[in-house]
Amino acid sequence: MQEPIKEFLAEEEAKNLAPDTQRKRRTVMEWLDEWTDKDVREFERSDIRDFLKYLQSGGHKENGLQPSDGTVSSYMAQVSVLFGFLVNEGYIDEDENPREKIEYTDYLNYKTTEAKKALRGQGGNKDYIALSQEEAEKLLANATAPKVRNTLMMKLQLETGPRVGELVRVRLDDVDLEEGTVTYRTLKKDDVEWRTLQFGFGVKALMNKWLNEGYRDRFKSANDSPYVFVSRRAPKISESGYNEKVKEAAQKAGIQKRTRTDSNGKQEWKVRSHVLRHTYAESMVRNGCDISRLADLMGHESIETTRKYLDHDEEALRQAQRDYSPDFSVES
Repeated sequence: MQEPIKEFLAEEEAKNLAPDTQRKRRTVMEWLDEWTDKDVREFERSDIRDFLKYLQSGGHKENGLQPSDGTVSSYMAQVSVLFGFLVNEGYIDEDENPREKIEYTDYLNYKTTEAKKALRGQGGNKDYIALSQEEAEKLLANATAPKVRNTLMMKLQLETGPRVGELVRVRLDDVDLEEGTVTYRTLKKDDVEWRTLQFGFGVKALMNKWLNEGYRDRFKSANDSPYVFVSRRAPKISESGYNEKVKEAAQKAGIQKRTRTDSNGKQEWKVRSHVLRHTYAESMVRNGCDISRLADLMGHESIETTRKYLDHDEEALRQAQRDYSPDFSVES
């Protein structure tokens, strides 16, 4: 068995967990170790996807569980805990956690009762959640303290669409207030990629207020921090810390909803930080941005990742036909 998995199981077995939970942990980890020749520290989203498909296909029947929507939640819970452990132990960076890029509902049979329950209130036939214009504006209006920082972060994410890890890692020299641009850094396994995006007047005004009118300087950690978004105890706000601020604002705005509870009893919520990135993407498409450009703006490696933001309902398709259908004359 791989060393990281062995370490994970040893740590979990030292906890006072229910016997059934311990059994599930070990069973799914044994399946995972048997299934892959790849180091789990090198896993990408596609690896987790393929593992879940293997489990659903019945490749694990000899181990005593049958594939069903009712067990998808359990599989995802065990995989989530493993990759959370890998992040906490420093085996992988927080923003490289492949589990965080996977929605539970991606792996359900959409005709089943369980799938319908999971999808209820989550956007109908979409496999992601995005806010409406009204919801996004309510969210911004209800940012909690420190209000300037949190409003700025949410507005910047809504209007330029960075990943959460990219947002919290923005450095002072990544922001050009005069040009109105911000540069995001995407950490790859062997490299760093940059992309520079323009931001609007509203973000510029908030950014100037935060950086130049003393609001950032109120934090002791700001003195030696190279990061734009400092916290009270650290040189930069953490991803989880920012996510909590988004959830607080959503609750205060009255737009927060419970979605599901995983097999460990952890509550999942409709509005979280990654939803703001989805909102940016959906808004860009609705405003006429083509997906090839959007893929570059969002830092997607494959345009297939971006295709989910296209609206393919019947009326949208009919309107596209009316707007773009070619017309060829026929000589009589």
